[in-house]
Parts: sequence; C-alpha cells; structure tokens
Amino acid sequence: MTNNKNIIQFVACDCVGKTSTLMTYYEGQDPYPRIPTVYDCTEQEFVCKKKKYFVEFWDYVDYGDREKLRIYQFKKSEMFVLLYHPFKPHTFKKLRTVFLDVIRSVCEDPYLVVVATFSHQWEDEEILNKMEKENKKPIMREQGIEFNKEIKGLGFFEVSTKKVNELQQVFQQILTVFFEEKQKRKKKNSSFFSKLF
Repeated sequence: MTNNKNIIQFVACDCVGKTSTLMTYYEGQDPYPRIPTVYDCTEQEFVCKKKKYFVEFWDYVDYGDREKLRIYQFKKSEMFVLLYHPFKPHTFKKLRTVFLDVIRSVCEDPYLVVVATFSHQWEDEEILNKMEKENKKPIMREQGIEFNKEIKGLGFFEVSTKKVNELQQVFQQILTVFFEEKQKRKKKNSSFFSKLF
C-alpha cells in the first residue's frame, strides 16, 4: 500500500454498531450519542513482534446508492472486517449475499475476519424472549464460526461496546493475526519467486 499504510475496511449494513465499535476501540469508551456514518477514516500505529505498522481503519456504511464509493474503498483495502448483529439476521445475510461478492470481485485474495457485535445481549433475557415470541432466531456463535471457515477467514470474534477492555483486546488480536498472516504470505511469495530465478 502507498506510504506503507495498511488499510483495514470495516464492512456492515446499518444498525450493526460498526462505528460505535471503532470509536470504543480508539477512544476507550462507548460513544454516545451515536452518529450514523457514511465514511470515516482513522490512523493508528501498531507494533507486532517488534515491528511498527501504520494502520488506517476505514469506516463505511451501506446507506443508499453508494456503490461507486464502496468499490473505490474496497479496491484500496487489504483486510476486511465483516460485522453483523446476531439479533438482526438480515445483517448476517447481507454479508453473504452482497458485501462478500463485491469484495471478491475487486480484491484478489483479501484478508477477512468475522465479527459479531452486541455480544452482551446474549445475557439479556428480555431480548431473547422477544426473539422467541416473534418466532425469530438469532445468528448463533457456531454460525459465525462456520461462516469464517467457509470464507477462509483469519478468525471469528465477538465484541460489545459495553465491555471496553475486552473489545480493545479483540482489536489487538485482529491486528496481530492480520500482520502475522501478511508476513507469512510475504515469505511464501518470496520463497516462490526465489525458486524461479
């Protein structure tokens, strides 16, 4: 990437908590009030195995007809964090039926991770009972894990803006697996080309 920046794209439809998840990570608290985002970008330094990396988090949401902007952003991204709300099944379905197809149409062999937001709601009996009364089924953890395996992702994670320390630890894990995998691919490609010459 230009300027040695590693662009990480956060992908989700609306009402998933993507922006608040990002803000909780780099501000250290659950933001309120929440402001819907069309596009935002935040830079950060990250150290993995004593090596310093520059990271850009790109925050994009699927409001209206933004296909050109979406494709532009996706083309420049290396890693995609696919987020869904387990108690809003349509957000999981859209990752499969829309976003993943777009990503793969413009990016060759992208790095992918799957993240379920609002993990604290699994402890909320009121929400669980409401889902049951409405004959709706949440997206279970096992489904998220299976989806990650299906798309050959780097991992499945759960986050909640109500659990700030855990959320920040998850972000550290996501960045670590990304850069470790990136180095593995780099070494593999170097080894391949060295055998050709």
